[in-house]
Order: sequence, then C-alpha cells, then structure tokens
Amino acid sequence: MDNDFDHFVLKIEAKPVVFHGKTVKESIPKSLWTKIRKEVLAIQNYKCSICSFKPEENEMRKLHVHEIERYDFENGVCELESLNLICVKCHAFHHMGRTSATATEEYMEELIEHFMDVNECDWLDYESYKLSVMAEQSKNRKNRKAISPDQIKFKVTGDIPYKKEVIAHLKKKDLYAESNEKQMSEHFINFVIKGEKFDFNAFKTQEEFTRYQVELEEFLKERKKVSN
Repeated sequence: MDNDFDHFVLKIEAKPVVFHGKTVKESIPKSLWTKIRKEVLAIQNYKCSICSFKPEENEMRKLHVHEIERYDFENGVCELESLNLICVKCHAFHHMGRTSATATEEYMEELIEHFMDVNECDWLDYESYKLSVMAEQSKNRKNRKAISPDQIKFKVTGDIPYKKEVIAHLKKKDLYAESNEKQMSEHFINFVIKGEKFDFNAFKTQEEFTRYQVELEEFLKERKKVSN
C-alpha cells in the first residue's frame, strides 16, 4: 500500500458499481432527508468539512451531505457510518467514476485546480495519486464477491440526525440488515480473538485491512474504558 499521499485532505474515491444508486438518502422519504440535511448544515456550521468553503445564504445548494459508507460484499450490506457536509467540488472526487463520465473537459480542469489548491500539490502529484487509486480499486474489484444489486440492504451505525426514524423507514421497506451486533471480520477474529500471529499478507484488499484497523481501534477503546 502506498502512503505517499496520506497527507492529502481531499481524496479520490469511487463507489463500487454494484452499490450505485443504493443510498439511505434515496431509500427514505424526501421530507425526512430534508430534515436531516437541515440538521447537518447547522451542526457542521454551513461549511465544507474538507476545504472550508462557506457559501452565501442563497447558494447553500453548493453544499452536499455526503454519506460515508462501508461496503460489506460478503453480506450485501451498505453501512452508513456518518454524514459529512462537503462542497460540490470536493464531492465530485468522492464519486470519481461518475464525475469522469459526466464532467466536461472545462469543468474537469476546474475540479483538478480545486484538488491541487486544497491539497497544496501540483498536477503531477494529482496524476500520480489518481493512478495509484485506480490501481488499488482494480485490485480490490478482483477479490470481491459478486452480489446482486437487488440483494443490497442497509445498516446505520453512525450517530446521524433522526437515526431512529431512518431505521424505521428502512425496516418498513425491508431494506434494513437486522443484526443484534456488528459482525466481526475473520481477520479480527483470527488475530485478536484467537490470538493468531499477525500476517499482513492475509489481507487481500485495502478495504479488508482498513476494516481490521477500525475494529482493532474500537476494541482497544472499549478495553480501556473497562480498565478505567
């Protein structure tokens, strides 16, 4: 894994194709999402959490509520972890596949300028980073279990506004993945629960390693609470 670009605050991401169109926003009533957006705008001070852009009152449409998700290919679950308020230009890089397919050449140049300004880098840095992301995504796709878009359900683990109402609507549509507790990854079970020797090569994708890191961090926090 390449860590040369870890200092970038604006990242390039692309939602896995099978999860395209599968969002909590599109699965709940528009009126409920409007209430959620209003809360997020106020809580996050009406500015982009990445570049700090703060629009005039009549340009609030330039701020988007971005759903930060984790994808469980094994069980076909899209997990909503949190909501971030970001500007339209920063948001374009979180859905790079769609952006590349729809943006005009002129607008793409404008977006790249924004990327370079936010990350304080040059065009060569941008191109190198983009290629590294594309290579990682291609590698991850080869190791993913094939699932049908019709099988996808949701979880809401983040502390979002109107969380209970959101979950209730998803359950009503049979779109909520029921479970009493979060399923642990096999890597966490092997290396932490069973105490097997840590093996970096056991991780086939960046996503698997990231999930393990998050689970380990949560486990250590809980253990620290108990010991205190």
